[in-house]
Amino acid sequence: MAKVRVSTLAKEFGMTSKELMGHLAEMKIPAKSASSALEDAYVAMVRKQLASVIEARAKEVEAAKQAEEQAAAAEEAARAAEAERERIAAEKAREEERRQFAAAQAAEEAARAEAEAKKKAEQERLAREKEEAAREAQRRAVPASDSGSRFRSLLDQIAAQETVLKEKKDAEEKAKANAPVTKVSLEDLFSQIQAGEMKNLNLIVKADVQGSVEAVKSSLEKLSNEEVRVRVIHGGVGAINESDVMLASTSQAIIVGFNVRPDAAARDSAARANVDMRMYRVIYDAINEIEAAMKGMLAPKFREVLLGHAEVRQTYKVSGVGTVAGCYVQDGKLQRKDCQVRLVRDGIVIHEGVLASLQRFKDSVKEVQAGYECGLSIEKFNDIKEGDIVEAFTMEQIEV
Repeated sequence: MAKVRVSTLAKEFGMTSKELMGHLAEMKIPAKSASSALEDAYVAMVRKQLASVIEARAKEVEAAKQAEEQAAAAEEAARAAEAERERIAAEKAREEERRQFAAAQAAEEAARAEAEAKKKAEQERLAREKEEAAREAQRRAVPASDSGSRFRSLLDQIAAQETVLKEKKDAEEKAKANAPVTKVSLEDLFSQIQAGEMKNLNLIVKADVQGSVEAVKSSLEKLSNEEVRVRVIHGGVGAINESDVMLASTSQAIIVGFNVRPDAAARDSAARANVDMRMYRVIYDAINEIEAAMKGMLAPKFREVLLGHAEVRQTYKVSGVGTVAGCYVQDGKLQRKDCQVRLVRDGIVIHEGVLASLQRFKDSVKEVQAGYECGLSIEKFNDIKEGDIVEAFTMEQIEV
């Protein structure tokens, strides 16, 4: 029969040629290298002697495989448990949001009912005054030759009084309608506290994850003092939406966002309702700013000015550059100079930085207006995905 090389026999046993050469030396079988050929008798001897070794190695391999499968199953179970916990937390957050929205609607309905009741009471008061004036006129009327003219004169006086009362009422209602609604903001918080107008500082907290919501809520509520109590009336995960703004407007609250941004409808609604929204990336910045406002020491030096938003429609990997995003400018503009950007994904802030490039077709440009497409890249950041929103802003110095 043909001789078998050491290297071929090593492959059969699932070991290296060096390992087999060691076994051959122990069995005193002559072999100089992996290319050495062994006689059939030596091959049979080796197979017999190493059968137990090969079996033990197979068992080790099988045990390792089983352990790896068990570890993978445990990891999958842990991921499933974590996903279930997140689903339950998200469901609780949505339920709380629905409850708060219903509470806001109920409060608004109660306010309307109260206004209607006041209006009805005012109308009844005017009707009583009218009846009393008419009775007084009848009491003073005398049966004389000139009684008719005197009675008409009294009626004219009553009509004049009614006109004056109606004009007064219309003026009061117009003044109420045109009176500015006092909203809470960090800038005038201290003055309201000093004037005794503020006993509770209501806050709405939105964050990227539930753990952050709880941490921010706990830290802010610890700022309560003898003059004002800090209350987080609602906390939730995800972008700031229109229902958050409605709740803040109804309950005179300030919205605190941690690593999240408001959607377009929420921004417009907040501007109309004059709701103060504060966005933070670091929890201590939120604590320090609100604490400073409560002490009357808030003196901001810079203000964020929003420039525009662009939606990422497509991404490209460019060698030596990184990820380039093909975008459509939804509103405002993007500009290359004196501009910072934040990448928002599903309402969560993923990254803040500056633009590395801004292009229209193959030309580098200084800015791109709303309604146009462009290509951009973010400096030292490549995790850009389709559907992301690029929010451009600049910091404007405030003159104190």
